[in-house]
Amino acid sequence: MLRANNEEAIQSRNHHSLEALNICCLWNVMDEPQDETQDELELENPTRREENILIPFLDTFDSVPQSMISSDGDIAALIRAGLHWEVIDLDGYEEAGPLTQAAILDHAAHLRHLDISYISSFSSEDLCTILSKCRSLVRFTAIDPVDPDPAVNPVMSGADFIQLDWASTSLAVWNCMITVPRSNGGDEEEEDGQANNEMESHRIQQQVYQKLAQQTRLQELKLGRLDRKQVPEDESWYQTQCLEMTLASGMDELAVLKDLKQLDISYMNHNLGLTELEWMAKHWPKLEKIDGLFRGCRDPRPVVHEWLATHQPDWVVDDNVRQARQTALRRISIDRE
Repeated sequence: MLRANNEEAIQSRNHHSLEALNICCLWNVMDEPQDETQDELELENPTRREENILIPFLDTFDSVPQSMISSDGDIAALIRAGLHWEVIDLDGYEEAGPLTQAAILDHAAHLRHLDISYISSFSSEDLCTILSKCRSLVRFTAIDPVDPDPAVNPVMSGADFIQLDWASTSLAVWNCMITVPRSNGGDEEEEDGQANNEMESHRIQQQVYQKLAQQTRLQELKLGRLDRKQVPEDESWYQTQCLEMTLASGMDELAVLKDLKQLDISYMNHNLGLTELEWMAKHWPKLEKIDGLFRGCRDPRPVVHEWLATHQPDWVVDDNVRQARQTALRRISIDRE
Protein backbone atom coordinates (compact mmCIF):
# COMPACT_ATOMS: atom_id res chain seq x y z
CA MET A 1 0.00 0.00 0.00
CA LEU A 2 1.27 3.45 -0.83
CA ARG A 3 0.97 5.98 1.99
CA ALA A 4 1.24 9.74 1.66
CA ASN A 5 3.13 11.92 4.10
CA ASN A 6 1.13 14.31 6.21
CA GLU A 7 0.44 17.75 4.75
CA GLU A 8 3.09 19.53 6.79
CA ALA A 9 5.80 17.11 5.67
CA ILE A 10 4.76 17.44 2.03
CA GLN A 11 4.81 21.24 2.12
CA SER A 12 8.27 21.22 3.65
CA ARG A 13 9.78 19.40 0.69
CA ASN A 14 11.23 21.14 -2.33
CA HIS A 15 9.74 19.06 -5.12
CA HIS A 16 8.89 21.71 -7.73
CA SER A 17 10.83 19.83 -10.40
CA LEU A 18 8.66 16.76 -9.89
CA GLU A 19 5.26 18.39 -9.41
CA ALA A 20 4.10 17.27 -12.84
CA LEU A 21 5.15 13.67 -12.37
CA ASN A 22 1.88 11.76 -12.15
CA ILE A 23 1.80 8.04 -12.70
CA CYS A 24 -1.56 6.94 -14.03
CA CYS A 25 -2.53 3.38 -13.34
CA LEU A 26 -5.57 1.13 -13.44
CA TRP A 27 -6.38 0.08 -9.91
CA ASN A 28 -9.02 -2.55 -9.35
CA VAL A 29 -10.12 -1.57 -5.89
CA MET A 30 -12.33 -4.61 -5.59
CA ASP A 31 -9.11 -6.63 -5.29
CA GLU A 32 -7.44 -4.30 -2.81
CA PRO A 33 -8.13 -4.07 0.96
CA GLN A 34 -9.58 -0.73 2.02
CA ASP A 35 -8.16 1.42 4.78
CA GLU A 36 -10.08 4.50 5.83
CA THR A 37 -7.30 6.27 7.71
CA GLN A 38 -6.70 9.87 6.72
CA ASP A 39 -3.24 9.32 5.31
CA GLU A 40 -4.43 6.79 2.71
CA LEU A 41 -4.95 7.66 -0.94
CA GLU A 42 -8.67 6.98 -0.96
CA LEU A 43 -10.56 5.65 -3.96
CA GLU A 44 -14.07 7.08 -4.18
CA ASN A 45 -15.69 4.67 -6.62
CA PRO A 46 -15.37 0.87 -6.05
CA THR A 47 -14.86 0.19 -9.75
CA ARG A 48 -11.91 -0.14 -12.08
CA ARG A 49 -10.77 3.43 -12.71
CA GLU A 50 -7.72 5.61 -13.26
CA GLU A 51 -6.01 7.16 -10.26
CA ASN A 52 -3.13 9.61 -10.15
CA ILE A 53 -0.43 8.70 -7.66
CA LEU A 54 1.91 11.53 -6.76
CA ILE A 55 5.00 9.41 -6.23
CA PRO A 56 7.24 12.24 -4.96
CA PHE A 57 4.89 12.82 -2.01
CA LEU A 58 5.17 9.27 -0.71
CA ASP A 59 7.51 7.69 1.81
CA THR A 60 6.30 4.07 1.67
CA PHE A 61 6.78 1.82 -1.35
CA ASP A 62 4.66 -1.14 -0.34
CA SER A 63 2.19 -2.48 -2.86
CA VAL A 64 2.01 -1.25 -6.43
CA PRO A 65 -0.69 -2.63 -8.79
CA GLN A 66 0.72 -5.41 -10.95
CA SER A 67 -0.54 -3.56 -14.03
CA MET A 68 2.30 -1.10 -13.44
CA ILE A 69 5.03 -3.75 -13.16
CA SER A 70 6.35 -5.88 -15.99
CA SER A 71 10.11 -5.63 -15.61
CA ASP A 72 13.06 -4.81 -13.39
CA GLY A 73 13.16 -1.39 -15.06
CA ASP A 74 9.55 -0.64 -14.09
CA ILE A 75 10.25 -1.22 -10.40
CA ALA A 76 13.45 0.83 -10.57
CA ALA A 77 11.66 3.73 -12.29
CA LEU A 78 8.94 3.83 -9.63
CA ILE A 79 11.49 3.79 -6.81
CA ARG A 80 13.56 6.52 -8.43
CA ALA A 81 10.46 8.68 -8.86
CA GLY A 82 10.22 9.11 -5.09
CA LEU A 83 12.12 11.66 -3.06
CA HIS A 84 12.81 9.91 0.24
CA TRP A 85 11.50 6.36 0.60
CA GLU A 86 11.59 5.28 4.24
CA VAL A 87 9.93 1.92 3.56
CA ILE A 88 10.54 -0.25 0.49
CA ASP A 89 8.65 -3.54 0.57
CA LEU A 90 9.38 -5.64 -2.52
CA ASP A 91 8.05 -8.94 -1.19
CA GLY A 92 6.76 -10.86 -4.21
CA TYR A 93 8.19 -8.59 -6.91
CA GLU A 94 10.08 -11.34 -8.70
CA GLU A 95 10.95 -8.99 -11.57
CA ALA A 96 13.36 -7.07 -9.33
CA GLY A 97 16.99 -7.25 -10.43
CA PRO A 98 20.12 -5.10 -10.78
CA LEU A 99 18.21 -1.97 -11.81
CA THR A 100 16.01 -2.25 -8.73
CA GLN A 101 19.06 -2.76 -6.55
CA ALA A 102 20.67 0.39 -7.96
CA ALA A 103 17.46 2.35 -7.28
CA ILE A 104 17.38 1.07 -3.69
CA LEU A 105 20.94 2.26 -3.20
CA ASP A 106 19.87 5.74 -4.35
CA HIS A 107 17.46 5.86 -1.38
CA ALA A 108 19.57 3.89 1.09
CA ALA A 109 20.33 6.89 3.30
CA HIS A 110 16.67 7.33 4.27
CA LEU A 111 15.50 3.70 4.39
CA ARG A 112 14.16 2.44 7.70
CA HIS A 113 12.45 -0.75 6.52
CA LEU A 114 13.56 -2.93 3.61
CA ASP A 115 11.82 -6.16 2.60
CA ILE A 116 13.43 -8.04 -0.31
CA SER A 117 12.05 -11.50 0.41
CA TYR A 118 11.21 -13.67 -2.59
CA ILE A 119 13.79 -11.88 -4.76
CA SER A 120 16.17 -14.73 -5.54
CA SER A 121 18.12 -12.60 -8.03
CA PHE A 122 19.68 -10.64 -5.16
CA SER A 123 22.96 -12.34 -4.28
CA SER A 124 24.70 -12.45 -0.92
CA GLU A 125 27.11 -9.77 -2.13
CA ASP A 126 24.14 -7.63 -3.23
CA LEU A 127 22.70 -7.83 0.29
CA CYS A 128 26.03 -6.72 1.77
CA THR A 129 26.24 -3.79 -0.64
CA ILE A 130 22.76 -2.61 0.32
CA LEU A 131 23.37 -2.99 4.07
CA SER A 132 26.64 -1.07 3.80
CA LYS A 133 24.71 1.97 2.51
CA CYS A 134 21.61 2.04 4.75
CA ARG A 135 22.37 4.55 7.51
CA SER A 136 18.96 4.48 9.21
CA LEU A 137 17.76 0.91 8.67
CA VAL A 138 15.65 -0.51 11.50
CA ARG A 139 14.09 -3.60 9.90
CA PHE A 140 15.70 -5.90 7.32
CA THR A 141 13.60 -8.77 5.94
CA ALA A 142 14.66 -11.42 3.44
CA ILE A 143 12.34 -14.32 4.36
CA ASP A 144 8.78 -14.41 3.06
CA PRO A 145 6.43 -15.20 6.00
CA VAL A 146 3.79 -16.74 3.73
CA ASP A 147 6.01 -18.92 1.55
CA PRO A 148 9.39 -19.34 3.28
CA ASP A 149 10.93 -21.28 0.38
CA PRO A 150 14.75 -21.39 0.59
CA ALA A 151 14.95 -21.55 -3.20
CA VAL A 152 13.42 -18.12 -3.71
CA ASN A 153 14.42 -16.11 -0.64
CA PRO A 154 17.82 -14.38 -0.79
CA VAL A 155 20.41 -15.84 1.58
CA MET A 156 23.46 -14.26 3.18
CA SER A 157 26.73 -16.16 2.98
CA GLY A 158 28.71 -16.11 6.21
CA ALA A 159 31.90 -15.49 4.21
CA ASP A 160 30.35 -12.30 2.78
CA PHE A 161 28.66 -11.30 6.02
CA ILE A 162 31.85 -11.16 8.05
CA GLN A 163 33.27 -8.70 5.49
CA LEU A 164 30.23 -6.42 5.76
CA ASP A 165 30.88 -2.85 6.85
CA TRP A 166 27.65 -1.75 8.55
CA ALA A 167 26.46 1.75 7.63
CA SER A 168 24.84 2.04 11.08
CA THR A 169 23.96 0.09 14.21
CA SER A 170 20.27 1.01 14.16
CA LEU A 171 18.83 -2.43 13.29
CA ALA A 172 16.06 -3.71 15.55
CA VAL A 173 14.94 -6.64 13.36
CA TRP A 174 17.14 -9.03 11.38
CA ASN A 175 15.20 -11.56 9.32
CA CYS A 176 17.60 -13.34 6.96
CA MET A 177 19.25 -16.76 6.72
CA ILE A 178 23.04 -16.85 7.09
CA THR A 179 24.93 -19.85 5.73
CA VAL A 180 28.19 -21.14 7.21
CA PRO A 181 30.23 -24.27 6.48
CA ARG A 182 29.17 -27.16 8.70
CA SER A 183 30.24 -30.77 8.94
CA ASN A 184 27.04 -32.77 9.37
CA GLY A 185 28.38 -36.28 9.41
CA GLY A 186 28.12 -36.76 5.67
CA ASP A 187 30.50 -36.22 2.80
CA GLU A 188 33.03 -33.46 3.21
CA GLU A 189 31.83 -30.22 1.65
CA GLU A 190 33.54 -26.94 0.88
CA GLU A 191 32.42 -23.30 0.85
CA ASP A 192 34.56 -20.53 -0.62
CA GLY A 193 37.40 -23.01 -1.08
CA GLN A 194 37.80 -23.72 2.65
CA ALA A 195 37.73 -27.20 4.14
CA ASN A 196 34.52 -27.82 6.02
CA ASN A 197 35.87 -29.03 9.35
CA GLU A 198 34.63 -28.19 12.80
CA MET A 199 37.51 -25.90 13.76
CA GLU A 200 37.22 -23.81 10.62
CA SER A 201 33.44 -23.76 10.93
CA HIS A 202 33.63 -22.44 14.49
CA ARG A 203 36.10 -19.76 13.43
CA ILE A 204 33.71 -18.46 10.78
CA GLN A 205 30.68 -18.79 13.04
CA GLN A 206 32.38 -16.76 15.75
CA GLN A 207 33.04 -13.98 13.24
CA VAL A 208 29.38 -14.07 12.17
CA TYR A 209 28.29 -13.72 15.81
CA GLN A 210 30.73 -10.84 16.24
CA LYS A 211 29.26 -9.05 13.24
CA LEU A 212 25.69 -9.56 14.50
CA ALA A 213 26.75 -8.33 17.94
CA GLN A 214 27.63 -4.95 16.45
CA GLN A 215 23.88 -4.38 16.06
CA THR A 216 23.39 -3.83 19.78
CA ARG A 217 19.79 -2.60 19.39
CA LEU A 218 18.48 -5.88 17.97
CA GLN A 219 15.12 -6.93 19.38
CA GLU A 220 14.33 -9.73 16.92
CA LEU A 221 16.96 -12.10 15.55
CA LYS A 222 15.40 -14.37 12.94
CA LEU A 223 17.89 -16.71 11.31
CA GLY A 224 15.65 -19.60 10.28
CA ARG A 225 12.73 -20.19 7.99
CA LEU A 226 9.57 -18.95 9.61
CA ASP A 227 7.72 -21.91 11.10
CA ARG A 228 4.09 -22.11 9.98
CA LYS A 229 3.83 -25.87 10.75
CA GLN A 230 2.27 -26.45 7.32
CA VAL A 231 4.59 -29.34 6.45
CA PRO A 232 5.12 -32.54 8.48
CA GLU A 233 8.35 -32.21 10.42
CA ASP A 234 9.94 -35.31 8.89
CA GLU A 235 9.30 -33.97 5.37
CA SER A 236 10.49 -30.44 5.95
CA TRP A 237 13.59 -28.80 4.54
CA TYR A 238 16.28 -28.01 7.09
CA GLN A 239 19.18 -25.60 7.03
CA THR A 240 22.26 -27.72 7.49
CA GLN A 241 24.88 -25.11 6.61
CA CYS A 242 23.79 -22.80 9.43
CA LEU A 243 24.90 -21.41 12.77
CA GLU A 244 25.06 -24.04 15.52
CA MET A 245 23.82 -21.56 18.14
CA THR A 246 26.19 -22.99 20.75
CA LEU A 247 28.71 -21.42 23.10
CA ALA A 248 31.36 -23.69 21.58
CA SER A 249 30.75 -22.07 18.19
CA GLY A 250 31.08 -18.56 19.64
CA MET A 251 27.49 -17.60 20.46
CA ASP A 252 28.68 -15.88 23.65
CA GLU A 253 29.70 -12.98 21.37
CA LEU A 254 25.97 -12.10 21.37
CA ALA A 255 25.93 -11.33 25.10
CA VAL A 256 25.71 -7.61 24.26
CA LEU A 257 22.21 -7.98 22.78
CA LYS A 258 20.49 -6.90 25.99
CA ASP A 259 17.31 -5.77 24.17
CA LEU A 260 16.72 -9.07 22.35
CA LYS A 261 13.11 -10.23 22.72
CA GLN A 262 12.68 -12.89 20.04
CA LEU A 263 14.96 -15.56 18.57
CA ASP A 264 13.86 -17.59 15.54
CA ILE A 265 15.92 -20.67 14.65
CA SER A 266 13.15 -22.59 12.89
CA TYR A 267 14.29 -25.44 10.64
CA MET A 268 17.93 -24.87 11.53
CA ASN A 269 20.03 -27.91 12.39
CA HIS A 270 21.20 -26.16 15.54
CA ASN A 271 22.77 -27.75 18.62
CA LEU A 272 21.32 -25.38 21.20
CA GLY A 273 21.07 -27.15 24.54
CA LEU A 274 20.75 -26.64 28.28
CA THR A 275 24.04 -24.76 28.62
CA GLU A 276 22.94 -22.24 25.99
CA LEU A 277 19.49 -21.78 27.56
CA GLU A 278 21.04 -21.00 30.94
CA TRP A 279 23.38 -18.57 29.21
CA MET A 280 20.43 -16.86 27.45
CA ALA A 281 18.56 -16.46 30.73
CA LYS A 282 21.59 -14.69 32.18
CA HIS A 283 22.60 -12.46 29.25
CA TRP A 284 19.31 -11.75 27.44
CA PRO A 285 17.09 -10.38 30.23
CA LYS A 286 14.31 -9.26 27.85
CA LEU A 287 14.01 -12.52 25.89
CA GLU A 288 10.34 -13.49 25.51
CA LYS A 289 10.20 -16.14 22.80
CA ILE A 290 12.27 -18.78 20.99
CA ASP A 291 10.81 -20.15 17.75
CA GLY A 292 12.06 -23.44 16.32
CA LEU A 293 13.87 -24.70 19.41
CA PHE A 294 12.46 -28.21 19.04
CA ARG A 295 10.89 -28.37 15.61
CA GLY A 296 14.11 -27.16 14.05
CA CYS A 297 16.37 -29.52 15.99
CA ARG A 298 16.65 -33.14 14.87
CA ASP A 299 17.88 -34.35 18.25
CA PRO A 300 16.06 -32.44 21.02
CA ARG A 301 17.32 -33.11 24.51
CA PRO A 302 14.67 -34.16 27.10
CA VAL A 303 16.45 -32.22 29.84
CA VAL A 304 15.77 -29.03 27.86
CA HIS A 305 12.01 -29.56 28.17
CA GLU A 306 12.34 -29.95 31.92
CA TRP A 307 14.52 -26.86 32.33
CA LEU A 308 12.17 -24.70 30.27
CA ALA A 309 9.14 -25.95 32.19
CA THR A 310 10.79 -24.99 35.46
CA HIS A 311 12.60 -21.76 34.56
CA GLN A 312 11.22 -20.23 31.34
CA PRO A 313 7.88 -21.87 30.39
CA ASP A 314 6.85 -18.89 28.24
CA TRP A 315 9.84 -19.01 25.92
CA VAL A 316 8.38 -21.77 23.73
CA VAL A 317 4.99 -23.25 22.90
CA ASP A 318 5.54 -27.00 23.03
CA ASP A 319 3.46 -29.92 24.30
CA ASN A 320 6.45 -31.59 25.96
CA VAL A 321 7.31 -28.40 27.84
CA ARG A 322 3.68 -28.03 28.89
CA GLN A 323 3.61 -31.61 30.17
CA ALA A 324 6.89 -31.15 32.00
CA ARG A 325 5.51 -27.98 33.55
CA GLN A 326 2.39 -29.78 34.76
CA THR A 327 4.52 -32.58 36.19
CA ALA A 328 6.73 -30.09 38.02
CA LEU A 329 3.70 -28.29 39.47
CA ARG A 330 2.23 -31.58 40.68
CA ARG A 331 5.51 -32.42 42.41
CA ILE A 332 5.53 -29.03 44.12
CA SER A 333 1.93 -29.54 45.24
CA ILE A 334 2.73 -33.00 46.64
CA ASP A 335 5.81 -31.71 48.46
CA ARG A 336 3.76 -28.95 50.09
CA GLU A 337 1.18 -31.45 51.28
